[in-house]
Amino acid sequence: MEIKSRLLTQLDRDITKARDPAKASCLKAHRAIVLARHGALGPAREQLTALHQQAFHHPHPSLSAWLLLAEGLMVYYTDFGSGAQDKIQQALDLACEYGLVEVQGQAAAWLSQLAYVQHDLDAALRLARQALAVAEPQHHVARSRAHMTVGLAWHYAGQPKQATAWYQQARAHALFAGDDGSISALIYNMAVMRTAQLRWQALSTFARMEPEQLLGADSVQHYDRAVGARVMSELTPLMQAQLLALQSEFSRAQALYAAHLPQALSHGLARWDSALRSDWAWCLVQCGDKDAALQQALLAEQGLAPTASVDQDLDDRAATHTRLSQVFSALGDGEKLSLHREQAESTWTAFAKEQVRWQAVLEASGLQPDLPRVAQALSV
Repeated sequence: MEIKSRLLTQLDRDITKARDPAKASCLKAHRAIVLARHGALGPAREQLTALHQQAFHHPHPSLSAWLLLAEGLMVYYTDFGSGAQDKIQQALDLACEYGLVEVQGQAAAWLSQLAYVQHDLDAALRLARQALAVAEPQHHVARSRAHMTVGLAWHYAGQPKQATAWYQQARAHALFAGDDGSISALIYNMAVMRTAQLRWQALSTFARMEPEQLLGADSVQHYDRAVGARVMSELTPLMQAQLLALQSEFSRAQALYAAHLPQALSHGLARWDSALRSDWAWCLVQCGDKDAALQQALLAEQGLAPTASVDQDLDDRAATHTRLSQVFSALGDGEKLSLHREQAESTWTAFAKEQVRWQAVLEASGLQPDLPRVAQALSV
């Protein structure tokens, strides 16, 4: 698939015009990062291998910092592995030591996002603040990523209106940079949060959802095809499956799970294993395949066990218990029905308390998004 990235095109121009070999090498490392973020891991690796050879013969702290950042993101986009954080932290440390503000801004922004994923809100906000403080006016990539992360934190706290202002500025910065990869990531993450909110409403209160919400998942796929991104190729269908299940389109949902869930789990997404398998089990029950439903339900239960190595988010765990209570009810297992129903209620309560805590921390942080006129000025 051809990559149609305006940022990539601009980097190619800048590399051609660069007179300083060290500057050109750093731009090439940045280019490799853009390739990786679009899912072109092979070409990105070729570029980085050549740069590592160059760095071995002609070491330079700026190139070393860019390479550490690039290697961290290669790990992240290969299997979402934990090794990404170590590499990016090394990039940040080296950038701080030598005053490399562009790498520092991007590394801090990425570490902020990783901290958010781990639900370390204090670290996520501290790193987002660092990224926004150090990033220069033209460093839109870092500012976009930091804005998106804070927006996601507000959304997780149950405050979508506050999240919107951060999302808007994340999009503005990405547009100014021509960073189609960041726009794709923003569209995807916003759709994920909307899906999670709808799931919470449907499974904890049995509220009815609006059919047009499926467009959120569809729009990610359409945009990714337009810009040549492949990173979300397995994730987006699974988001669509969750939305279809909430709309009682069980046959279509279970077909998506069957086609995409096994491969997605092999790519380092085990933290969503139980939530997705329990949803798949519910779809299978509704399609009349009780044996397959029981198989997926038992696998989902394994991920909830205290000995499980993967730590689920509270809302994912609560949704898993709710779905399993529905599945075991349909399968006639009253003991497991009662167990999962009780666990679902207590976990949804814990999630609501966590949302309140996150909102309080976000409000106390004092962080504010860039104003629209400021973002416009940054493009000059």
